[in-house]
Amino acid sequence: MRGFVVRVILLLWALVLPTSTSAQYPTSLSICLPGPTGCQVPLGGGVATVCGSQGRFFFQFVGNVAWGLLQSVGPVTIEVETIALPDTQFPIYVEIVPTNDPYDVRACAELRGYVVGIVYGHPYDPCGNWDEIGPIDITTVVPVGSLYALRLRFPDFTHMAVAPALRCLRLTAHPQDSTPVAPTTWVLVKQLYR
Repeated sequence: MRGFVVRVILLLWALVLPTSTSAQYPTSLSICLPGPTGCQVPLGGGVATVCGSQGRFFFQFVGNVAWGLLQSVGPVTIEVETIALPDTQFPIYVEIVPTNDPYDVRACAELRGYVVGIVYGHPYDPCGNWDEIGPIDITTVVPVGSLYALRLRFPDFTHMAVAPALRCLRLTAHPQDSTPVAPTTWVLVKQLYR
């Protein structure tokens, strides 16, 4: 009898415990700078704009900047608010970086990323502008439930105005419906074709 009670308690305990630690990670992201980045701070340079009665400040980066970890739930839409100076020469590459280790700090530079979009900026818009990428189905490289980071790849040059400057970033997840097709009976199917 004692062995049966122990097995029942272990079974109930296993049912109560969460099966995945990744459920604690967000699925969407919305950030405006200055704000936390995963691996780099702005170089101190930036572009100040006057837009109507209010000013805006866009930050310039060199190299990679990453945010995450995020949990994949299906396709995503990525929006990036940037401004480009007339002498801007290179775009920003937007990448998804799969990782299953929440303590892996290599998402900024070492892990392989998948380019999902390119942002060129808007050189003659004094207020900056939003570029939208997606919705993109990332589940081919990041299965549903897995973790990933969002990385922006800026040129690795020391000249400040070679890529657009960044102000805000949004990643919106579009959860996939995992519900199977609704079951039906043959009687309903026969009625449809009479």
